[in-house]
Amino acid sequence: VVLVLITARRRNFPTGEVIPLREALKIALDAVWGLLTIVIILGGILSGAFTAVESGAVACVYALFCTMVIYKEYKWRDIFVLCFVFCVFVRIWNTTAKKVGSENRHSIRRSETAALVFKYSRFDFISQGCGGSLELV
Repeated sequence: VVLVLITARRRNFPTGEVIPLREALKIALDAVWGLLTIVIILGGILSGAFTAVESGAVACVYALFCTMVIYKEYKWRDIFVLCFVFCVFVRIWNTTAKKVGSENRHSIRRSETAALVFKYSRFDFISQGCGGSLELV
């Protein structure tokens, strides 16, 4: 962090606006729900309550709960579209991994997989199907 600050100052990168303390606290409190995901993952594994795979599954369900109920980023009618996008993503990941070969299976970068998802899927059709509320980044 210090190196980034020094580099930014030397190269005259623009600075952001100062956030008042009250607003910073509000942002931090809003982020607590999402930050609890790591507590679920690590806490579940380290306490012995879950295996690593089970902990990831519980964290996924919790993340879906946060997205749908707390943050309200998606509507409940979008759940099938989200599941479809997930299935397409997993299918392309597995297909790409098989083409690369089993010895290099874990060397596939996420950016490459995401590029394939955008290349071979009709996301404009999907986003129109759920009223345009689905944003894929």
